[in-house]
Amino acid sequence: MVIPPKPYASGTIALSRKQPRFTIPAEVLASAGWNDLDEVEELVAEFIDVGHYKLHRLRDIESNIAAAKACITNEAPTTQQEADELQLLADQFRVVRLYKSDNNRVAIKEEVASILVSDSNECGPYKLYIQASNGNIDIMSPTVRIKRLKSFVEK
Repeated sequence: MVIPPKPYASGTIALSRKQPRFTIPAEVLASAGWNDLDEVEELVAEFIDVGHYKLHRLRDIESNIAAAKACITNEAPTTQQEADELQLLADQFRVVRLYKSDNNRVAIKEEVASILVSDSNECGPYKLYIQASNGNIDIMSPTVRIKRLKSFVEK
């Protein structure tokens, strides 16, 4: 059954650091335009800020990542700076997988999970906010979500 998209659909997800994975609600997937998922869909978790990652479909962002790599390789003044910047780029964009038949479950690595929940005093599982936005999906800690809302309201 195809769920009609609701603009900027959102919800909450639970994340455990022991088993860093979560389920993306179907209405959020539909709102992001992700109705045609592969059985195992490769996604990219892009670091935005502490407590905030943006999920992209790999096929939608891989050319941007390749261009950034080429730019670093061509413009870094030293081999060490090139290595450092390529390392940082790899850390900024982490490949994760969505398993469609496992209720749209996303498996992430501890490196991503620790940044998502680092501003929390909870013991877990951690509640995070998830929202579709222009073909991708934002995952935010409550602190990041409140900060964004306050910034918008204060404009």
